[in-house]
Amino acid sequence: VEGMPLDISSHAIFAGTQRDAFAASYALINPAFQVETFRGYCDPLEVYDYATPSGDITAERIAAFREKMSQSDYVRSLSQVYGAYSEYTDEVAFFIEQVTGHVIPDFRVILRDGVDAVCRRGEEKLAAGGLSEKHAKNLTAMVRSLRCAVTLAERYAQLAEEMLREGTGGPALELMAHTLRRVPRQGAATLYEALQSFLILWQVMCLEQAPSPFAFSVGNAARIFAPYMERDGLSRQQAAALFQHFLVFFNVGERSWAISQNVLIGGRDCAGNDLTSEMSYAILDAFYELNLPQPILSVKLHRNTPQALYESRGRVFFTPGCLTPSLFNDDSLFQTLAEHVFFL
Repeated sequence: VEGMPLDISSHAIFAGTQRDAFAASYALINPAFQVETFRGYCDPLEVYDYATPSGDITAERIAAFREKMSQSDYVRSLSQVYGAYSEYTDEVAFFIEQVTGHVIPDFRVILRDGVDAVCRRGEEKLAAGGLSEKHAKNLTAMVRSLRCAVTLAERYAQLAEEMLREGTGGPALELMAHTLRRVPRQGAATLYEALQSFLILWQVMCLEQAPSPFAFSVGNAARIFAPYMERDGLSRQQAAALFQHFLVFFNVGERSWAISQNVLIGGRDCAGNDLTSEMSYAILDAFYELNLPQPILSVKLHRNTPQALYESRGRVFFTPGCLTPSLFNDDSLFQTLAEHVFFL
């Protein structure tokens, strides 16, 4: 996180990318992928076939590192497992995949409280003692990883400020830099801040699983972000415009593939009350306008789901989407949001 190269697109209104966490060896984002030759992910060294020499990372260094990894306990053990089940992995329908599982991290607390507050609670537990060695090590690792999110945000903020001084980049740089100095270190106060904080935290989570993190999902995005939309007083149209840029973050590689990363809306609480909100409709609008193949959209339905949600969902799922310019091509909307954020 301290040394990786960063960039901010002139089209971006949020900083961050998960692309650096995914290796080109992952078939779904690999432009060289062909179904006829795919044999699963049973070669733990395949990732080095797609490493591109750059600067002091020469072809010789890549080859040397590959050789070193081939002698590691991890690769040797994994190769033994693959060898034992080679009769199954010879066919594409049966292969072994190294996955972290289909996980939905609950970001609501850290979005609300910020990294500093969450890390402080972890450090207080460590200082109080009484933890097992395993628990203490896990908690130390968690705090260290979370601090990386702050480091990453500060580096992006510095880059945005440099681009501002140089007159390069898009119209969102000032708002972006201001926001990244606040979140995820502090709790989010606006929808824009909550979305930006979420993306930085997500990027660090994926980097932790590099070279190919698998199947992390956003969860119920409407429930996560509705409180910030309501606090902001943003219209459905404004929230949808922000969420379009949020969705772009989850597309990876030339295939625009988000590795099964799912966005959910709808559902009910324990008492059976419907949880549909204006944020639910804004998210559906964002999916409809972008018409991207990923991330996946899921809608939870129940007996009290409002008719309006059925109709809005039907527009997304059963009509061809139309690609339209984002509302953030309009500098006036930027100005409105920027003034609102700075005021808060």
